[in-house]
Amino acid sequence: MIKGQEYTVGYIDTVYGTKQIDKFVPPQGFHVDDEDEKMRCGLKFDTAFNLLDHMILPWSPVYFSSDNGKPIIGGHFTGAMQIRLRGQIRLLDALKGTPRRP
Repeated sequence: MIKGQEYTVGYIDTVYGTKQIDKFVPPQGFHVDDEDEKMRCGLKFDTAFNLLDHMILPWSPVYFSSDNGKPIIGGHFTGAMQIRLRGQIRLLDALKGTPRRP
């Protein structure tokens, strides 16, 4: 369900990331700089994700394919990373005064 509308297609909440690790500081920036975490996420470089810049996209070849010769980055967050991410989102919500997620 996206904004109250039900869909039958899968979707992904994508977040902008950059290897310019100093560009976004926590809590806005979710940093992946631990070697094991980078490996599990499929990242080659220290990366900062801007938690205030995200877009919900349908799972489709239009958005997620390697048609242009670029490899698709595949990986996952560990349980510890997910806990850290939730904490940063709660802190961002508190700073903004409006909760984004329950």
